[in-house]
Amino acid sequence: MLTLMGIAARQLGLDLKGATADVEKAMTARPPRRIERITVRIRSSLSPTPEEMKKIEQMAMQCPVHASLHPEIQLEIDFVWGYHS
Repeated sequence: MLTLMGIAARQLGLDLKGATADVEKAMTARPPRRIERITVRIRSSLSPTPEEMKKIEQMAMQCPVHASLHPEIQLEIDFVWGYHS
């Protein structure tokens, strides 16, 4: 996701340097044991315009990993713009 976002940002003349992604998985409580939910939180200090943000986020959603996940896995994606640790 970050790679695709970086490509989109570069096309817009922006730099996503320092952006991070945290990924958490939640397992099912009952057998068969499997991943039930994946949560991805992407943080960037960049504060893009709403139009730039939309283009970058749309590019992230084209990540081929999404197509590789089982359809029963819940996927939660959170973009945090203007983040400063």
